[in-house]
Amino acid sequence: MVELLSSPEGIDLVTSHMDKALAQLESGEKKLRFRSVMSKEELRAELDNLLLQKKTFPVSDHVEVKKEDFITQDEIDHRLGRGSGFVHGSFRIYDYFMEGHDSKDAADFLKHEYGTGGSSHALAGADHSWEDHNFKGISLKKGDLSNPYADVLLPWKAVEKRIRKLIREDKYLSPKGKEAYAEYKEEQAQKELEQAQAKIERDTKVSCKDAIDRAIAENFDGHRLPKRTAEGVIREYGIERVSYVLANTVMHRS
Repeated sequence: MVELLSSPEGIDLVTSHMDKALAQLESGEKKLRFRSVMSKEELRAELDNLLLQKKTFPVSDHVEVKKEDFITQDEIDHRLGRGSGFVHGSFRIYDYFMEGHDSKDAADFLKHEYGTGGSSHALAGADHSWEDHNFKGISLKKGDLSNPYADVLLPWKAVEKRIRKLIREDKYLSPKGKEAYAEYKEEQAQKELEQAQAKIERDTKVSCKDAIDRAIAENFDGHRLPKRTAEGVIREYGIERVSYVLANTVMHRS
């Protein structure tokens, strides 16, 4: 059947047989024994379509993709959301803006946070794209670095204004960025707690040393100390801390 339908002569032969069969079905001489997926009329029409001359259209071996000679706002926003390029830069920027600083201070903060530098692959979806930042602002380019076909310079005032708008609309951090930010805040809180505890311990040890010095001054008669001289200090600061302070004092005086 495939061979018959591959030539006009074969198609004519199949068509004539089908027309005869359709006439027999129409007259009631024969009946269909199986249900067809397509109706007999559709099958007959498909045979006619096979006789139609097909048109071919040439296809170029090379497809030229037109380059956009501009940088979109979405590309700029995506780049700004990546932060200054330093570790946790976007988180520090987000925290600073959430503290409510005015525009001038925020622009100065951004200039300091970014510093001077740059990178390639700067824009999403554009392999040949570049970002540079210095005291003037942020420069974005597409194409060759020395001869870009699209570029824009964002002064720090413009950067500050756009970041403020993105944060206000909850668009500065991406969904993944928000998850990472939550983890960052937990780590920061833990570090601050540990630092506070360490400071308290340092201050307590200083107070313990002062208490030891007072106890010695009050009880030493020039020759010996009473056995119970340290009892009050130990009761207040604990034997481990008193032992640590005494050992540390002896080490530094030896």
